[in-house]
Amino acid sequence: MTCHARESCARCHLNAESVPDIAALQSDARVAALVRGLAPKYPVPASHGSASWGAAHGEAAAARAAGCANCHARESCRTCHREGTLSALAALPVAAPGDPRGVAVAATARVHAPLFSTAHAMDGAARESTCESCHSAQFCESCHQGPRAPQFHGASFLARHAPEAYGNEQDCISCHNAEVFCRACHAGLGLASRGRSAIGFHTANPGWLLGHGQAARQGMDGCITCHSQATCTQCHSAKSGWRISPHGPDFDPVRMRNANQLMCRRCHYSGDIFR
Repeated sequence: MTCHARESCARCHLNAESVPDIAALQSDARVAALVRGLAPKYPVPASHGSASWGAAHGEAAAARAAGCANCHARESCRTCHREGTLSALAALPVAAPGDPRGVAVAATARVHAPLFSTAHAMDGAARESTCESCHSAQFCESCHQGPRAPQFHGASFLARHAPEAYGNEQDCISCHNAEVFCRACHAGLGLASRGRSAIGFHTANPGWLLGHGQAARQGMDGCITCHSQATCTQCHSAKSGWRISPHGPDFDPVRMRNANQLMCRRCHYSGDIFR
């Protein structure tokens, strides 16, 4: 406070009003006159010197977005990220038109591997929400529904796709999320499950429920076109219902836990994961 006023900090900080230490400084017209017209200066943090910072900064930004606001405005993020897709944007100030403050960011990070545009189907189906952090629906539609859209299926495929899907003649899940894409259509047509005793499908076999385990293990992607996870947990949860174990005799719980512990927690309490 001996030498600096609020204007000293506001020369560079777009977020000056929201930083308590800056707000504690008094405003001084003399200092304002001294700094008026001086270009802002920003030291480069050590973390930003890493070659991987451009592609790996997301976790740090989500955890300490207020720290990013010391140097960056929302426009810095929008260089790469679409507006409205990042929660961290709310912590960053908005730069007024013509305001020289705020570090400009060049879009230099490489997010996808080479040839990703021709091999992205699986990632797109499994993590659609991640794609949306950068791409809008129109971005995908410009290729998939545009005049040069790739022809994955022949004419009238929708009307005759059932035998091919059932026989695994094509790998549907390489492009489609069966639990969402397929079931949304099947449910709309009245082809979804209606309880454990409904036998409209499965060759109308009344005893299907007693022997469905082998079929489920061999082709779970077919089950999820009609059934949700709640259908299975009515019987197979370790928390409620009949508590019937869905695991075969050679099931390795340690391997499964190490691969995806979240999957185990769907049915098991925290202290009972190996039972």
